[in-house]
Amino acid sequence: MKNPRYLNAEDDTTVADVEAAVDLAMLDPATTVCVLRGDVIGTGKYAGQRAFCTGINLTHLYYGRISYLWYLVREMGFINKMFRGLAYEHTTPEEMLGTSLEKPWITAIEKFAIGGGCQYLLAADYNIAARDAYMTLPARKEGIIPGAANLRMPRFVGDRITRQAIMMDRRIDCDSDAGRMICDLIVEPTEVDAAIDGVIDNLTNSGVVSAASNRRAMRIAHEPLDLFRTFMSVYAREQAYCHYSPALISNLERFWNAQNRKM
Repeated sequence: MKNPRYLNAEDDTTVADVEAAVDLAMLDPATTVCVLRGDVIGTGKYAGQRAFCTGINLTHLYYGRISYLWYLVREMGFINKMFRGLAYEHTTPEEMLGTSLEKPWITAIEKFAIGGGCQYLLAADYNIAARDAYMTLPARKEGIIPGAANLRMPRFVGDRITRQAIMMDRRIDCDSDAGRMICDLIVEPTEVDAAIDGVIDNLTNSGVVSAASNRRAMRIAHEPLDLFRTFMSVYAREQAYCHYSPALISNLERFWNAQNRKM
């Protein structure tokens, strides 16, 4: 994730680049595992440090630089590729046929995984987090639906904590009981690099031949393609109501001081 001016936030300038990176990582025959990590921030409070992702760029959202289709392209594009793999040409991505190209995905969370950043963790196979990192889904204050978090997060932390996070702004520290339901490994901030290497070694030292098969089997159990399609049909409709509602702008001004932000 690289958008250092906005703390690695997501907007119309990042989606195509991230999707290209996901495609390259998955199509590269020399790699068997993919890692998603935030880039180093150049200035400000976190200068010289890595930060994962702050989710949607609220400044761009406020000034109309993020289109409605951005939500759908992001959710049905590279995040879906991470979660479901790449379908071969002229072949359905339906799990029952088992013909997708898949690789395990690891995330490395440093500082925070806010909004869309937290959504990535719900689509990954293994999440590493620095001990001081935290997760939030401030969708209520933004006035939007937090991607597929409504569909996926209850599988990790249950319905109650999911509702608290999405509707009541609950912060989840990675190094907490709830945080450990999402984050598989908690390490000191200085040990993230070594942790990534260790997890990759554990995943690959006996081969990853069964990884795709296990991913498909778990999706059949928890999120088959038709369930995702049904969710996205509702998401597409409801997100349109949210995105074009006057409440979106008032929320951004009330909670995020968006009117005083500069592009």
